[in-house]
Amino acid sequence: MILSLNVTTAVSMHYMHQDQKQQLKIDAALIATIEQKYHNPITIDWLLSACNADPNAKNTHGIPVLLLAIQQEQLGTVQLLVTQKADINSQESTAPLMQSCYQGNQEITKTLLMAKANANITTKYGHTALMDAALNGDISIIVLLLEHGANPYAHNKERKTAYDFLTPEHENTAAIIALLDQYKIKTARTQNQELTV
Repeated sequence: MILSLNVTTAVSMHYMHQDQKQQLKIDAALIATIEQKYHNPITIDWLLSACNADPNAKNTHGIPVLLLAIQQEQLGTVQLLVTQKADINSQESTAPLMQSCYQGNQEITKTLLMAKANANITTKYGHTALMDAALNGDISIIVLLLEHGANPYAHNKERKTAYDFLTPEHENTAAIIALLDQYKIKTARTQNQELTV
């Protein structure tokens, strides 16, 4: 496999210790393998387990390998990276949970939430994964997010909530509104109980 390293990386490698050079090559192999659309998860597992590739390695554009795997909807690779302690709450580029919700990938979203991804993670504009799921009209992902603590009251910098991202074209809009209302009531009750204790 031919790995392309940019000039800065090549110059930096000249001054690195041999172990650092080897680690950089291993991480580059992991990135190159994940960037292939149809890659073998066994190779990924070997690079992570036997070669100690960094599960938080980034490509030359600064995109973490976990995000690359999510973009390609590679569930097996996402699971391997999560198991190897990839940063599931990284906000470099796009947060992994935000990307999986935007793409509407229920299995990857579930994997991230089960690994304790922050259901209320936001962009710098305050946009949440719940807003992405509402925009897509994806009730199954909305349920997952709410079950894992997503806040239906959360609003972005424009003061919009998940309700504002619902569109009438989606057949699930009425059901999603009812679901969000149900969780708003549940959240309000929990907050009231905490105040009285």
